[in-house]
Amino acid sequence: MSVPWTNVMPSHEYKAFVKKVENEAIVALAGLSKDYYEGCWVTENAVFGALKPAKVDAQAWQALMDAKVGNMPVVETFRPDHKGFADPVRYDRFNTRTGRLTVASGPNILTLKREYRSIIKSSFPDGCIVYLDFAALEARVLLYESGGRCDEPDLYEAIVRDVFKGKVSRKIVKGAVISELYGSSKHSLGQVLGMSGKELDNVINKVRVFFKTKDLKKRVKQEFVEKGYITNRYGRRVAIDEPLDRIFINSYAQSTGCDVVLLGFAQILSELSQVQGIRPLYLLHDALLIDCAREAIPIVKSKQWVKVKGYVQKFVLKAETLECTQ
Repeated sequence: MSVPWTNVMPSHEYKAFVKKVENEAIVALAGLSKDYYEGCWVTENAVFGALKPAKVDAQAWQALMDAKVGNMPVVETFRPDHKGFADPVRYDRFNTRTGRLTVASGPNILTLKREYRSIIKSSFPDGCIVYLDFAALEARVLLYESGGRCDEPDLYEAIVRDVFKGKVSRKIVKGAVISELYGSSKHSLGQVLGMSGKELDNVINKVRVFFKTKDLKKRVKQEFVEKGYITNRYGRRVAIDEPLDRIFINSYAQSTGCDVVLLGFAQILSELSQVQGIRPLYLLHDALLIDCAREAIPIVKSKQWVKVKGYVQKFVLKAETLECTQ
């Protein structure tokens, strides 16, 4: 219940209370760095402002609803209006520690099962939905933090070739990298990869040396000791509830990756702003779904990499055509 403090408190005490809150807020704000919000937040918000309502295949949507699929509550959020469009989506940038997006209202594209995405149709007579995705985003963040670079589309294959000389599979390398990112135990990793002993230790050690995660971990932990929190590449604060090694690495990489995605897509959408037949629809973690007219598809697919401030290296993009108008 909202308490009507103006009526509960004596007038002079209420005014003094409000003035105190105001003064303390001014002091607190003056002590905060505004670099992140001025340098990243404003630029990134352009992406959200560019998003358009998606066209929905009403028959396909109704068929899923009638079938009472397991993902039905999420499918329901894509209910088309009388013109065949879903509601606009609104994202929440504060709901997670690292800045990873959640849907505040509208179509919940983040939890819609992949096999149901076909209900999203192009609004153009001969158009397609194009899925533009950052390739191995968080792994690249780790690599680029170490001073390394990889302009190739498949980072894991490059590691197989350059680090392991082709002697291990891509699956093993990817598993070891993900383990380093998310902190799964060596025992669990060994079970997944079917490896153990010196063979497993060798893979893990080579991956750690390649990404120099020991150096990043030391730097981030030191910041936590000094400040009680960490900051990502761009200065965004990230709260750490459990000061564990895996939490430090993952939190830094994920939070930095969130900003890389938004900065990168802001740049790409700015470049595409003069192109006819392009309607950005949804952000899906590391990807952007774009409704494209036929003639615009090659232009969008030509965006194979992007550079964002904070890094001199390229972030590689993958483009996939999801659905075309028949």
